[in-house]
Amino acid sequence: MKPLLYIPFVFALIISITSCKKEKADQLGIQGKDEPIEGNISAYMSPQVDYKISNKQFSITCKTEKGYPCSNYPIKYSINTNGNTISINLEAVTIQTICATAFGPAHCTIPLSHLKNGIYSLIFNVRGNANRYELTITDKSYQLKPINSPKDVAFIGTELMKVPDNTAWGYLWNHDGSNPENSFNIFDSSLRAKGATPKTLSEGDYGYFKIDADGKLKISPHSNGISYVYTYVDSIATLEPVMKQFPKSVSVRLSRINDGFIKN
Repeated sequence: MKPLLYIPFVFALIISITSCKKEKADQLGIQGKDEPIEGNISAYMSPQVDYKISNKQFSITCKTEKGYPCSNYPIKYSINTNGNTISINLEAVTIQTICATAFGPAHCTIPLSHLKNGIYSLIFNVRGNANRYELTITDKSYQLKPINSPKDVAFIGTELMKVPDNTAWGYLWNHDGSNPENSFNIFDSSLRAKGATPKTLSEGDYGYFKIDADGKLKISPHSNGISYVYTYVDSIATLEPVMKQFPKSVSVRLSRINDGFIKN
């Protein structure tokens, strides 16, 4: 009969483990309370889903105009697709049990990379209101057009350009603020010797960078920096020797979809 003495202990241990698992889930923010979405929502198109430079990705990020004391509150959503009609139901803000202590909006990123070229009806349902847009996808861009004067969901920018295949971009600047033209000339000659060719892109927002009306890349974080765009077929990892020839007093950076970025 002695083994029976262990039954209460085992039962208590199981309860303790279960409680610990629930507590850990709460701490990770897995469980939370849903609250109604208040105020309007701003949205924008992005060539990223997971913050990595990956090919042929497309997403729409939505953010509440209302700020919250924790920046990790997600917008709960669901998607229904019927042919070329895509209904996105923005349902609630989930108040997480763990708080990233920084004031910010609730947000969600909706992956739509599976969409092919064509014209789509995009409907954002918020608080029973249907906010309708027409999404046109071509080889060159994603374009949005409002259909019924949507009020609950407003987009920042209505066109996202696609980055052409084999496009590499970046910037160069001198830390001492001096003119980086000599450094850039060395960089440019080295890239051309490796088979890269300068590239001119159409004006627009490409997600990772913008091209102005003069065809110049707007990306350098420094006023004295030089930005550039090239076509390069091979992996940019093969350009590491070009980057490493520059001292630390010069910052050189080059990015390409699927390859990420390299720097000196």
